[in-house]
Amino acid sequence: FGVLYSGAVSRNSVLALVKNVSVSRSTEICIHPGFPAPKNVPHYPQTEYNDFIASNARKIEHDVLVDKSVQTAIRRRGLTLRAYDGEAKQ
Repeated sequence: FGVLYSGAVSRNSVLALVKNVSVSRSTEICIHPGFPAPKNVPHYPQTEYNDFIASNARKIEHDVLVDKSVQTAIRRRGLTLRAYDGEAKQ
């Protein structure tokens, strides 16, 4: 999912995914939520990495994941969000 919507994840796109995803299979949602790092601070030697971690898209992805309507849709479908380590998220 995340590869196709990289930098363009929205509440509506995640709700559409949740509505249509198979409940009998695992689906990986590859997004990197967070809060943007300060712009023009070279955290990494690769410019594109710095551009990514400073992007406001990370905050948007964070906001989508904590959105009540997304959480409600996930619960109604009987889905479980898991972190990279496999632990269920509340």
